[in-house]
Amino acid sequence: MANTNHFAKSVSLVDYQPAFITGSNLQTWDWQAFTTIKQTDRLTEQVFSYTGLGLPRQTNQQNPFYFDEMYELGATTFTNVKYTLSTRFSYELLKYDKHVRDLAKKAGSQMGKSHAYLRDTKVAYIFNQAFSSTYISMYDSAALLATHTLNDGTSYDNALTAASLSFDNLWAMIDHFSTSTYNHKGLLINPKAKWLVTNPTNRQEVEKILESSAEPDTLANKNSLANKQITPIYCPHLSSTTAYFLLAEDFKDDLWFFNVESPRYIDEDDNTIHGTNFFSWQIFSVLPKEFINIVGNPGA
Repeated sequence: MANTNHFAKSVSLVDYQPAFITGSNLQTWDWQAFTTIKQTDRLTEQVFSYTGLGLPRQTNQQNPFYFDEMYELGATTFTNVKYTLSTRFSYELLKYDKHVRDLAKKAGSQMGKSHAYLRDTKVAYIFNQAFSSTYISMYDSAALLATHTLNDGTSYDNALTAASLSFDNLWAMIDHFSTSTYNHKGLLINPKAKWLVTNPTNRQEVEKILESSAEPDTLANKNSLANKQITPIYCPHLSSTTAYFLLAEDFKDDLWFFNVESPRYIDEDDNTIHGTNFFSWQIFSVLPKEFINIVGNPGA
């Protein structure tokens, strides 16, 4: 319990300039850009998708119409989890506080920032585990980035051979979308590349690749990536400094965040310790439900 010993300056007779909190800005990366946030009041949610229809077939005169079937795909289960954070202040600290002031309000603000930081790390965890099915696996039991078998039997691999982030290797990802990405009926879908997710240590290389007027390192040709409208998103919570991920526009509908309760905060007096307790919590879950609109490279 925080007491006057922890906040000696706050209750001191010495006059100080207004107190401030270090490290208070905890919004660390823009994962909301490619995530669908949904509200729910259930402990678990299950989501499944289904195949579309295949190609039309030639039908000669007086022959019956060609019928194709749509099929359900495996389900993804979201189990919502509660996360809590609390602190407490002694009666004397709240009574004699002279310099921090309104500790209750400041505690609530800090709890909110900490909960926001937690969400940042939980979304990042999906990318940290993208090449492994140990902790996060898709409905086909494979990792998010792995060799998958589509519903029609087509093999689809969205984990590229390890290679460093470069102009040519980013183009290889775009080419993968346009030449090797299929739906569950085996039809080429050519998704549009939208977001590039990587560690902030790669910012210089990314900006060189996407923003230079000429092709990086050669200066011989016009930069053919400059007009692709790919948005870089830097995640400081990525455990790898070499991995990078290209997300298609439709990936926003593939990564779902179920919000049961946004961060909440209450306080109550605790007469057993003659102080005040401050409680905060939130309940949510986040998982990818489909693997088609993402391609990744572990880097080298």
